Amino acid sequence: MPRRPGVQLRRRDRSDGSITYSLRVRVGGSDEAIALGNSAEGWDEPRAERARQQLLAKIELGLWQPGTTGNGAAASAEREPTFAELASDWLSDRERNPAIRPRTIEDDRWRLRRYLIPFFGEMLPSQITPLSVKQYRRQIHQENEQIRAARHAGKPLLDPRTRQPLRTLANDSINKTLRTLAMILDEAEDAGWVTRNVARGRRSREPVERHRHDALEPDELVSLLEAAEELDRLRHRPETLERAAHVRRLRDQARLDTGQIAARLGIAQSTVFYLYNCHPSENAAPVGPRRAVLSTLALAGLRVSELCALDRQDLDLVRGKIHVRSAKTQEGVRVIDIRPRLLDELTSYQATLADRPIDSPAFPTAAGTRRERNNVAHRVLAPVLARANANRQKHRQPPILTRVSPHTFRRTYITFMLAAGFDVPYVQDQVGHTDPTTTLGIYARVIRRSDRDRMRTELRELFGEGDRSTARGGSEAPWQRRHELERGGIER
Repeated sequence: MPRRPGVQLRRRDRSDGSITYSLRVRVGGSDEAIALGNSAEGWDEPRAERARQQLLAKIELGLWQPGTTGNGAAASAEREPTFAELASDWLSDRERNPAIRPRTIEDDRWRLRRYLIPFFGEMLPSQITPLSVKQYRRQIHQENEQIRAARHAGKPLLDPRTRQPLRTLANDSINKTLRTLAMILDEAEDAGWVTRNVARGRRSREPVERHRHDALEPDELVSLLEAAEELDRLRHRPETLERAAHVRRLRDQARLDTGQIAARLGIAQSTVFYLYNCHPSENAAPVGPRRAVLSTLALAGLRVSELCALDRQDLDLVRGKIHVRSAKTQEGVRVIDIRPRLLDELTSYQATLADRPIDSPAFPTAAGTRRERNNVAHRVLAPVLARANANRQKHRQPPILTRVSPHTFRRTYITFMLAAGFDVPYVQDQVGHTDPTTTLGIYARVIRRSDRDRMRTELRELFGEGDRSTARGGSEAPWQRRHELERGGIER
């Protein structure tokens, strides 16, 4: 006996809060899906139910046959979604995937919300062409020009969501949004909605300026650590101290009262009182946050994301181990040996955090929150690099010309470890390299150096291996003595 015709109403909840309605039709031996529409297009439960009843009536009257409804796609395929719908489903799948790191999901969400969905959102994947991708890139460059012009005019444009000043998007960041676009259009290609992913290939990318990524020299690392220590010992920022000195000159030398100073500087009188009492003073902590962060990056080879993810409990100072539990790759989940010099630095710094929970961030911000890579780059490294170069200029040393980023310290660690005589497999294991090619490439540059024999002894002392003379508070190592001779004998 043939099965009675049936029409079932189906609802699909999407991650953007909308509902997509469709019908499942069973007639004879066929099973067909028919798309109705989305709640954002005006579809609701009563309308979808009326459509179900109308189709069932047509079937019973013999006015409908399988295959007569749809867009010519396979019987079980749904209608082609908009890019916004497809992107929402793609992001929802990634959010449920435990193998994808939360930071990656956050970046995906930001690129979709800020750039991709506002431009491509209402398009169908099949409507996205090489020309529309080119127009997308052109629009970002036009927006960059507007942001720069507004900033130059002293009226920066603000993000309507966060009320923070908008930033321009560099070419490599534009390319990251295009890679996200390509991954979403892969889904459309798999479903048969497009025959070619137009976001794939070099022609869809922006040109990116290439830089030689070098490691720091030992004396340059010393300069950075010294500058970090100087900034750590200041209670106030250098720019605050400059304003404070200016206020004291106006008050003590020019004999202006607080009201006159406030009017001249365009600040409140309470701010005048505050600045007048700001004086340089030293922090008693032997190692502050900037020095601790940069020392750990340079002497343990962590990625900046790995450092930010560390909790206090991940630093086993008794056994001299760092447990990396959140990493870019599976090989990145590892245990790092803490070299003696770094152990001294971390022991001193962690002592300042002794009253904090063991599962709190190992390198917290001043507010006690977890750092993130932009904080390390802009709030830690940038002021330290500026101060280090100012110090080097004062002592007639060449500036640090290497393009310094948080990742520079990872390359520096690998270079120093190989130059100090540690073998390639051990270094590869310590830094969590999946492919030894990267490690071997740095090794090849190390063995071409003419001064590698001298560097080996000095770098082992830098790490504190063997003779603990390089430990904090001990006698000076050769690299440190030479550095201070070049600077004319600096007081520590």
